[in-house]
Amino acid sequence: MLRRNGWTVVRRSRHGVVLERQFEGETRPRRTVISPKHQPLATGTLAQILGPKQTKLGRAGLEDLLQD
Repeated sequence: MLRRNGWTVVRRSRHGVVLERQFEGETRPRRTVISPKHQPLATGTLAQILGPKQTKLGRAGLEDLLQD
């Protein structure tokens, strides 16, 4: 889902997937780590991933990606 939002996979490991995206006006790309699929994400972890410090998606952005 994050790939559709412009994120690219940088690395995969047994600890998770590292994704990266360059935002306009920022000098360095942002990175986030998503845990493996076999482990469900806690609500707080998902909120942090969608928040302004990581993906900047928020709830509305997630809903838009789910509808596409």
